[in-house]
Amino acid sequence: MPAPFPSPKTFIYKTDATGCETGCDVYVPEKIERPCPIIIWMHYSGLVFDNRHAAGTHMFYSGPKRGYVVVNIDYRLAPQAKMNDIYQDVEDCAKWCREVLPGLLGQGVVDTERLVIGGGSCGKCREARRRRHFMMLTHV
Repeated sequence: MPAPFPSPKTFIYKTDATGCETGCDVYVPEKIERPCPIIIWMHYSGLVFDNRHAAGTHMFYSGPKRGYVVVNIDYRLAPQAKMNDIYQDVEDCAKWCREVLPGLLGQGVVDTERLVIGGGSCGKCREARRRRHFMMLTHV
């Protein structure tokens, strides 16, 4: 029988001026031997539909099993949101991961200096296209 699916901790990483909340599910390793690097995971969808609950589950099993904290995020979708809005959501989540998440999970759980962004399909394409821009903002 396979291992049970890990239970995420659900948080709001962003609330905009209108009160609209953007959330994420955080998957944490069962055993913390040293501070864990962070993977921000963008769901597939062509950036126009779905949400973090549509993401495949492999990352949420394998990431924590290998010592990573996985942050599966929602973000605004096109065409209502422009590409820069989606980029801003990811940057806001990265800042939240560095500044707020350590306090929520406890000292020594996350390594805020080691953060990577990945995703499925278009989520990954967006990350790759904006990587140079994001690299300048790694210590926001």
